This record gives sequence, C-alpha cells and structure tokens, in this order.
Amino acid sequence: MSDYFGAVTLDAAKKQLRVDYADEDELIVTYIMAATAQCEQICGREIVKRSDENALCDSVDDVPEAVRTWVLLTVTDLYEHRGASESSIATGRRFYDHLLDGYRIF
Repeated sequence: MSDYFGAVTLDAAKKQLRVDYADEDELIVTYIMAATAQCEQICGREIVKRSDENALCDSVDDVPEAVRTWVLLTVTDLYEHRGASESSIATGRRFYDHLLDGYRIF
C-alpha cells in the first residue's frame, strides 16, 4: 500500500475492531480512508502530508492521539453500522467529534 495515506494503520483499526482475520481487510481500509477523508474535510487540511503545506503531520506515526482516536471511532461506527441509516454519521454530530476541535483550520 505505497499510496496509503490513512490517518491510522490497518493493524490499529483491526485491533480497535477486534478483527484478527484478513477476510475484511479491504473493507476496513475503505473505512479508514473514508474516515480520514472526513477528518481532513472537518479539519480543513491533510492529516498525513501528501501535498498540503498545512498538513497536520508527516507520517501516520505522528498523528496526534485525539485525531487517531477520532478516526478509529469513526471506522468502528462505519464497520458496526454498515447501513448509513443506522449510523450516527447520518444523524449529525457524534459525541466524539469534539476531539478534532483543536486541529481545525478556519
């Protein structure tokens, strides 16, 4: 995954989800990328630097814990509630969205 720019690793997400098999790796990576994209939209900048001078950090290892936690909780929400109508993502602000407040660019 040389072009992988998610804010968390697949291993971290699988640990969060308590998944120890590879059958759903592709799905989990999709959720990581979706959560990272949403995080970047909220923060107004890239999380892991690709081209943005205002990126939050240079590598996935440097992602602040609050941002990492937000992404992992979003991945969990997407994984556990695969139907958008069931997910808190579809209903507005989640209880953990405030974790990104200190990283937003206005």
